[in-house]
Amino acid sequence: MRKVLAIAALTLAGSFGMTACHNSSPAPSPGPASPASPVYRASAQSNIVSDCEQNNGEPTSYCQCSLNWLEANIPYSMFAQAPATFEQQADAASC
Repeated sequence: MRKVLAIAALTLAGSFGMTACHNSSPAPSPGPASPASPVYRASAQSNIVSDCEQNNGEPTSYCQCSLNWLEANIPYSMFAQAPATFEQQADAASC
């Protein structure tokens, strides 16, 4: 099931022209025409990083990297509808 969700998320991201991997090259900065909001609300940022650290046992730097990728590629309104899907997509991008 997780693979199906990950594939669906990657397919969805591809249909929006979003980068699937940010390790080899940085994601482009969102511009005025970009669907992604450049920054999530402070409370959302804190929750995403905290969840990553506590539930996945990842270091803060990794969780911040994942948050940066999410902010650059996924509008918050979209993320809020399916956070687990997009967190898996950020993980697949491997910081």
